[in-house]
Amino acid sequence: MNDIYWRGIIAFNHVAEFGTFTAAAEATGYSKANLSQQVTELESRLGVQLFYRTTRQLRLTEIGEVYYHKTRRALQEVALASSWASQ
Repeated sequence: MNDIYWRGIIAFNHVAEFGTFTAAAEATGYSKANLSQQVTELESRLGVQLFYRTTRQLRLTEIGEVYYHKTRRALQEVALASSWASQ
């Protein structure tokens, strides 16, 4: 798994957590365009659509919902492991 893939997973999780690309960008300091690009690249690599996008709404697809819960847990485990290792 390369760095680009990890960045896409992290960007996807931020957007899923905050509900919009704009809110995720404001909360994380990343640009809206960067988050959008990372999520689009992740969707392309996976070959699935993770969000339904309209001009008025952004919501997770069924696959996106499951993927979010699984990747969120994985990111939490990585954070715990990093915290443990750095003690």
